[in-house]
Amino acid sequence: MLLIMGLNHLREWIAPGYKPFNKDRTLKPRPPGTAEELSWKIAQLAEFNTLRLLCNHNKHTKNDLARKLQTQYDAPLMSQWGKLSDVSTLSDGPPTDYLIDDENVLDAIKTVLDFYRSEWFSRSKT
Repeated sequence: MLLIMGLNHLREWIAPGYKPFNKDRTLKPRPPGTAEELSWKIAQLAEFNTLRLLCNHNKHTKNDLARKLQTQYDAPLMSQWGKLSDVSTLSDGPPTDYLIDDENVLDAIKTVLDFYRSEWFSRSKT
C-alpha cells in the first residue's frame, strides 16, 4: 500500500495544486506546462486510476469501492512460509496476487512506474 500511495501522490508532488479533472469528473483541456501536462496525461491511464481509487479507498477507510477486490493464494503448505508467526491462515497459503476486477494490481503498478520513468524521470533536465 505504501508503494500504491506513493505512486498515486507523486502526480500531486510533481504538479502541486493542479487538478486534471473538472468538478463533474471530466478531464480538463490539455495544459501547457510540463508538470501539469504529466499530471493530465497520467490521469487518463486506467491503471493509474485503479491505483488512485485503491489508495483513496484505503487512505480514507471508505467502504464504497464498487469494484471486486480479490487475493489469490499459493498452495497451502507450511513450508512456503518463512516463519510460523507470519502465517495468518493455514488454509490459504501465501498470497501470490492481488486483483481488482480480475486485473492484477502488480500489472497496474508496473504500468504506472513505467509511465513515470519514461515521461518524467528519464526526460532531459536542461
